[in-house]
Amino acid sequence: MSALFRPSETRFYNSKHLGGNAPETDEIDFFFYVPHGAKPEAFLAQHPDYLKQARLTREQLTQICHLEADVFTPELAHNMAQKLAAQGYRVAVLNVFLPREIIDANRVQGHSVRPTYNNGEVNNGQVRFLNHLFNLYYLQVVDERRRLINKLTADGKWLDLHSMRPFSTDLDGQAIPDGVDYVERLRHRIDRLAGPHVRQTRTHAVISTFKEHPDQEGHLYIDPILLESLKEIFNTLGIPLSDDIYYFNNAVLGSVSHNDYEKGAAIEMVKTELSNLGPFGQFDLACLEADPAKLSFYGNVLIKALLLAREKTQEKAPDIRRYTPGQADQWIQQHRHVAA
Repeated sequence: MSALFRPSETRFYNSKHLGGNAPETDEIDFFFYVPHGAKPEAFLAQHPDYLKQARLTREQLTQICHLEADVFTPELAHNMAQKLAAQGYRVAVLNVFLPREIIDANRVQGHSVRPTYNNGEVNNGQVRFLNHLFNLYYLQVVDERRRLINKLTADGKWLDLHSMRPFSTDLDGQAIPDGVDYVERLRHRIDRLAGPHVRQTRTHAVISTFKEHPDQEGHLYIDPILLESLKEIFNTLGIPLSDDIYYFNNAVLGSVSHNDYEKGAAIEMVKTELSNLGPFGQFDLACLEADPAKLSFYGNVLIKALLLAREKTQEKAPDIRRYTPGQADQWIQQHRHVAA
């Protein structure tokens, strides 16, 4: 029987503990959530039984997990947490250790455990055990994320951090058609994503609306003040920032609730922009290396937006820091239109 795996780690930062080993406090000023930064090796070492049921080889599974991991987001979160803590703020970072092509903590329950193994064989005792265990891991992450969001001060802010490849494929944003096996689609994705690439057309992006179809108008699914601040800072610095061009929230693609985003935003940073890759060089998505200078630069950019959003929130309600959590949530609901 597989032993329990640690699905995530929460680290707290303050001015005396810049390394993320601060004692936990009742309130925090900023929170960074990193749902897709994990590679698969530690998980697979802990769960050899999974490989017995997997519909991909170890090599294929490792390859797709590396290709689809939101690389550099753990480092980016740590960079920002240290800098904010050095300024006197209390910060939490939640790093998820679940490989997203096995268990995706950013999907709704029922879609979080990925069909990369024989989870349809309900009469298989090992499969039933894995289903139960994987759902337990998922729920632990979701509960911890909600617990940390609830710790935010009334003017606190948080980011749901992602990184994306710098180009599109014809598979992006499409549901799996009827009759097309999920694992076969993954094999096709491996073929499309592996190997050298030169296309770099995407820009960093926020995910601001909830809708079921790209043609729908949808409704705001983000802290409007934080959205406004992100756009303002990126524009001031001359950095392109798209809004809902590549991804949007829908009933499957987000386990984060509407209320959770009252103080937060989901943002997609382009992987190659955080790496040591030059503007025109060939690259392999599975072999990118972080560039500390770029991580520091974009960490500073996002911090500027977070601090601006915090300042604007205080200006809208100068005494918001004295509100009870319920009063603060009510005020935020009443003022969601400010950046619309």
